[in-house]
Amino acid sequence: LRGTFMSMIFEAAYWGQKAMWFGRLDVPHDLLYLPDAAAACVLLALNDEAYGQTWHVPGAGPLTGEEFIRRVFEAYGKTPKIG
Repeated sequence: LRGTFMSMIFEAAYWGQKAMWFGRLDVPHDLLYLPDAAAACVLLALNDEAYGQTWHVPGAGPLTGEEFIRRVFEAYGKTPKIG
């Protein structure tokens, strides 16, 4: 995660600093871990029956930016700080 948008949130939580979120904190997002999404794409690419169809790779379910930050801070045992 180093050098990514998400790494800033994890690092802020680790150090007990304010976490930043781009955009509104109350908008839900369905976040994906890139290696998981890539694995799903490879499985679809290797399946002949998937050809020509539209596929969506879901995440774990929508979270707002505020909820995501709160969960990261709680995982580190810290009080959320959102800037």
